[in-house]
Amino acid sequence: MKKSLADMALSEKKIPHFGVKESVFPFNMFPEVDPLLGPEMRSTGEVLGLADSFGMALYKAEEAAKYTLPDRGTVLITVAGKDHSGLLGMARQFLDMGFEIKATR
Repeated sequence: MKKSLADMALSEKKIPHFGVKESVFPFNMFPEVDPLLGPEMRSTGEVLGLADSFGMALYKAEEAAKYTLPDRGTVLITVAGKDHSGLLGMARQFLDMGFEIKATR
């Protein structure tokens, strides 16, 4: 028998952790695979990072997927006009770490 969500008397439940699921692609697992080839770009698996904070959950997922975050290069920043006020501090942190900033108008 089909029921709608409203008919199930569901209640909100606080979840005490964050979860980040990350895809694992073959060019990360198999460096010799050409990442420009179509079928080889399909996900070969997933990993999950769980933690008390989003940042730590993201870190765990990236670590499990064997991704490494760059420590130099260029950062593209593009945000909606209403979000510009919170952007300056983050952009300064990237500059302080040695990144070049590119941005949209």
